[in-house]
Amino acid sequence: YKEAVNSLMESKGIFDSIPAPDFSVMTKGRLINTYLSMGQYDSALYYAKVALDELAVLQNKWPQSGLYVSVGEVYKVMGNYPMAMKYFTEAAKSEGTSASATMAYYNLAQIQKNLNNADSSIYYVEQSLAAAQTRGSYPQIIDAYRLMADIHKAQDPVQANEYNRLALAYKDSLELIGKTVALETFIEFDEQERQQELAAAQAEFQSRLKTNAFLGGSFTLMVIALLLYRSNRAKHKSKQRIEKAYNQLKSTQNQLIHSEKMASLGELTAGIAHEIQNPLNFVNNFSEVNKELVDELEQEIEKGDAVSYTHLRAHETIHAISY
Repeated sequence: YKEAVNSLMESKGIFDSIPAPDFSVMTKGRLINTYLSMGQYDSALYYAKVALDELAVLQNKWPQSGLYVSVGEVYKVMGNYPMAMKYFTEAAKSEGTSASATMAYYNLAQIQKNLNNADSSIYYVEQSLAAAQTRGSYPQIIDAYRLMADIHKAQDPVQANEYNRLALAYKDSLELIGKTVALETFIEFDEQERQQELAAAQAEFQSRLKTNAFLGGSFTLMVIALLLYRSNRAKHKSKQRIEKAYNQLKSTQNQLIHSEKMASLGELTAGIAHEIQNPLNFVNNFSEVNKELVDELEQEIEKGDAVSYTHLRAHETIHAISY
């Protein structure tokens, strides 16, 4: 019941916030029944008054009969029969043969029985039975026959037994219907369960298929990534080797160019030195000749033939210079 109250309170809060006053009134009617089942009559009566106030200004009156039955049951349990009969009577008038009217007539019959008004009690229970039979409500038919048997027990035991027999017959029928419905429901549920198991198996197969496809795709991507990595690494190493060879070739070429430049510079230096050296050699040779001439001249002077010798050597010297 506590969980029911919590859920109903949450429901009431939702309907109040929308707003949906008719559903809010209906929810308060269910709160009344829940508190009544819990034995908390003050809470049930509080929500009964709140719901009735809201119903008074409500344009859509469809929750009215159900609320009247709930409020009537509160007053009935509290022993306030006049107020209970008032709301049960209103519920019965407003709905005719509905479930609320059937319950209203049944409660009126119980109150009249408690007040020892057998005729009024029979009247109301017959109204409840007729409404229940019209609706085909077996539980309410069973309750009506049992109440009829209880009313006739003191005055007409035979009739009371007949009503009890009818109540038992409907109860057996209801149980048979319940078993049939339960069996059909079980068969349907079993079929639904098999369908769900099949759907679950198919879903699991699809999931595994997707997982395997994902794993296969991931493995393929990993292999491709590894191959690309190795390829890029090999290209990087090849590029490094090519760059190293190119740098070595470039260094060798620079060294060759430098060597060629140094060789050319050496040749040029040698040529310049040779050209510079030739005049120096000439001067040195001329000096040597002059030295020899001086020595020979001194010798000829000593011999006394200096003039002719000097003339001869001067001519040779001029000839040598011209050459």
